[in-house]
Amino acid sequence: MSDSLDRVLNMRGVEFIWRTEGINGEVLEEGGRKDIGVIAQEVQEYVPELIVGSEEIGYKVRYKEMISLLFEAIKEQERILDIKESELEDLETKFKNKS
Repeated sequence: MSDSLDRVLNMRGVEFIWRTEGINGEVLEEGGRKDIGVIAQEVQEYVPELIVGSEEIGYKVRYKEMISLLFEAIKEQERILDIKESELEDLETKFKNKS
């Protein structure tokens, strides 16, 4: 998976309350259960493979498949941290040698 970290960083987690809507989009029932997740249309822009459905029937996020993307993003971030830690150690060594 390429650019997994960038893809994840472009998504945002949200809290929302479910509601029931009628055929014409009118709200039939407010105040359903509170939930957390992501906005499918936003995810679709960066990882379309994680989304099923359409505007007409609604979108659904394939959260199970999102896990592998998150694993790869964590590993990518770890590689970046390792590089930065090595660079910092090199700078500290250079600084100590100059003193």
